[in-house]
Amino acid sequence: MLREIREKGSTSGRWTGLLVAAAVALLALMLVGPVWARDFWVDGVNGLDSNDGTSQSTAWKTIGNGDRSTDGLLPGDTVNVLPAVYYRPEGAENTVDIRTVSGTSSAPITFKAYGSGVVVTETPEPARTACGLVARTDYIVFDGFEVRDCWIGVHCYTGNGGVGQNLYVRDCDYGCYSYAASNVTYRNNLVVGNGDLAGVACDNLVSGQSYLYNNTVVGVTYALAMNGTGSATVQNNIAVGSTYGLLMWDALREHTNNLFYNCTTVYDGTSAGPDEFVADPLFVDAAGGNYHLLPGSPAIDKGLNVGIPYYGAAPDLGAFETPEPGTFVALALGLAGFGGLRLRRK
Repeated sequence: MLREIREKGSTSGRWTGLLVAAAVALLALMLVGPVWARDFWVDGVNGLDSNDGTSQSTAWKTIGNGDRSTDGLLPGDTVNVLPAVYYRPEGAENTVDIRTVSGTSSAPITFKAYGSGVVVTETPEPARTACGLVARTDYIVFDGFEVRDCWIGVHCYTGNGGVGQNLYVRDCDYGCYSYAASNVTYRNNLVVGNGDLAGVACDNLVSGQSYLYNNTVVGVTYALAMNGTGSATVQNNIAVGSTYGLLMWDALREHTNNLFYNCTTVYDGTSAGPDEFVADPLFVDAAGGNYHLLPGSPAIDKGLNVGIPYYGAAPDLGAFETPEPGTFVALALGLAGFGGLRLRRK
């Protein structure tokens, strides 16, 4: 009988150990995210949408194919997009239009430019009748693309948790824009227009907390704009050469540490926030398209720590963190690529 009890106890102990191990594994999964996250590839030159997309040699041809494919993308997946110019597919409403798949708050689905020279546009001849990158679903990230000559460059439309980051958007009626969405984040983006309507804007925010961090906006009507019932935080941005610097109607809002220069009207619907000021940001060569900051720029070390890597006493304002000493010459000569935007230093 004693041996039987010991054997039963041993079995019970083994089951207890297995249960503990399973609980630990589940906790680890919750902490680190999905272990099934996959990488897919898009090659606008050599890819085929009939491929499985799981390697560079079997890449898809169009960026939005993962939204249409049989398997579909899962939370945590990344779509790596190789350098090419990506036009709107024949018969499509927009160049990239994510309508089906969604990520989660801890495991978004990311569409990421793999290297420089990844360009999203509408047609070979600018038409501005369609959007470049659109997310209609939840927790979609667009990272590192150049978007040009579209009606809306990057559009979070009615979804939740959309992110646009490290983007270069130029000559679009609307740069980084959202409509009727929640919990939107636009950060580290350069938006350059030619009198276009909006730079970085969230229209009719529905709920949650949205963020506009470290964007540089040049030459539009409304540089930074927000309205709706959702909360909004606008920090560490630079707005230059625009009709309105900051427009905020209705939205529960906080705005601090922003720089404005050569804006006809700096504030509409709000007034100056803490540590906001008007000054020439001293770009390296705005006429030549180089919006890095010169040494001595009033935007250097004037930002708040919003979780983006920085160098010095505090983050710089705008999309470009000042490089460490010794690299300025390369920037002045135009040798630094646009990809990555914030130059991360120790």
